[in-house]
Amino acid sequence: MKNYHVYMLACADDTIYIGVTGNIERRLAEHTIGVDPACYTFQRRPLSLLWSTTYYNVVEAIECEKKLKRWSHGKKMALALGNWDEIKRLGRKKWKM
Repeated sequence: MKNYHVYMLACADDTIYIGVTGNIERRLAEHTIGVDPACYTFQRRPLSLLWSTTYYNVVEAIECEKKLKRWSHGKKMALALGNWDEIKRLGRKKWKM
C-alpha cells in the first residue's frame, strides 16, 4: 500500500509552503537543494519541516493539502504546534452586525 504525505515547510521569508508527495524524503531533499528554480520554495530557502501527516489514499491527501492552503498563517502554525484549541478558535467565523 502506497503512502501519501501532506507536509508544511517553514520558509526563510516566514511564509509556509504546503505540498503533497508519495516520497517525503525525496521531496524534502528536492526542496532543500533547490532542484526547480520555478518552485515556490527555491528563493525562500533555507526551509524546515513544520508538520506532516500520512494518508493511504491520494484523493484524501490532496483534499487535506487544498484545505490547509486555505487556512490562515496562524491556523497553520497552530496545527504545527498541535494547538487544537487555537485551531478551533481561529476557525470560528467572525460575524459583523
